[in-house]
Amino acid sequence: MMGKQSSDGLEVRDRKPEDMEWFETSVRSLGGPMIVSNDELFDLRLHKARIAWRGATRAGLSVYRRLDPQVLEVLALKAAVPGQGVGSALLKDLVLIARVFDMRTIVLDTTNDNMRALRFYQRNGFTVQAWRCGAFRDVLTLKGMNPNAPFLGDDDIEIRDVVRLEKTVTGAIARL
Repeated sequence: MMGKQSSDGLEVRDRKPEDMEWFETSVRSLGGPMIVSNDELFDLRLHKARIAWRGATRAGLSVYRRLDPQVLEVLALKAAVPGQGVGSALLKDLVLIARVFDMRTIVLDTTNDNMRALRFYQRNGFTVQAWRCGAFRDVLTLKGMNPNAPFLGDDDIEIRDVVRLEKTVTGAIARL
């Protein structure tokens, strides 16, 4: 898919080989490149990714996969600098992708400590589908880490739970 520049100067386009060094640095800040979603271990480098650009500067990224014919799963979403509309632009881009491929739902996981993300996704039309208490231990196990180690996240909140959010996508559009 080609990128389209928005009114705020953001353009979102497919990841290219020359983006990989920046991409890998960015996904490491998310705990990647190996992440867990839906009780599966994924290498973010092997999945479709979109890069948000503001002029000549990379401003954020999204990584996604088709979970099934009707569901797009967001594996990672990151704005280089939060609060500048990059995350919202990336979500709008993912909605467009879902609509082009006639998918009905977008899903993603976050953790119980990530209040900023929980607020952001709900403001963008996502609802909590499941709150999996204690599931972060499973994430650690799949990543080969000590599942009994306490991990402090945002605001010094212990990370324990995995929260699944979803958004219904309406209206397929003609393929470009």
